[in-house]
Amino acid sequence: YRRSPEEDVNITSNYLSSYRILVIMEAIQLVYVGGFGLAAIACLLSVRRVSQVTDADTQRGLSALLVLNGIWALTHIGRVSPLSATGQIAFYLVGLVVGLATVGAWLYFCSAYTGHDYHRRPWIRKTSISVYLSIVLIKLTNPIHGMYFDTTTTTQPFAHVVVGLDTIHWIVTGFSYALASIGFYLIFEMLDNSSSEVRSLGVVVATTALPIVFYVSSLTDTSGLIPLHYVPLGI
Repeated sequence: YRRSPEEDVNITSNYLSSYRILVIMEAIQLVYVGGFGLAAIACLLSVRRVSQVTDADTQRGLSALLVLNGIWALTHIGRVSPLSATGQIAFYLVGLVVGLATVGAWLYFCSAYTGHDYHRRPWIRKTSISVYLSIVLIKLTNPIHGMYFDTTTTTQPFAHVVVGLDTIHWIVTGFSYALASIGFYLIFEMLDNSSSEVRSLGVVVATTALPIVFYVSSLTDTSGLIPLHYVPLGI
């Protein structure tokens, strides 16, 4: 059997179409890896400059925030890298633990930076650690109870694990964002009471919350974004 010229053209056309799709998928994957990679590098390199901060507590909180956010960004790279499903889920679990810790570092920093002593109060610290460890236990034992998230796989826009979020996840997420908003309130309250021109600083602080919009958008079917916590891109 000898193929006709038309069949050869169709085979070539299908091959080129498949190749273009593959190139596009890899390009999208590279954008995700590059974006979170840059965020991780920026955070970890910025730690060296924290020594310029004079207040010890503020320096400690900011250092912890940058290191944890950098590690969180690195776990996102693992989430979108061409690894096995087990590997991507492992990175997701580590990201859940580290991501939650960034909330504590953020509140510690905001309290110290704005001149409050919330971060030094023993009952707040003990309660925070207890709540954190309890939530971490729930997250890490998800493979046993399956009440925090479930997983499937997809090839769109590239091969990766899709995490289905369950009720406990939304409770924890809502709680985390509520706590994080307290930090924003403390900073904007300080800026509002400041006598100096701090408008530009206020804009910078506000932009750190912008990735939340990406996260919410990623939960819809029309955004084209992979459902991820994009918060590491804002810090």
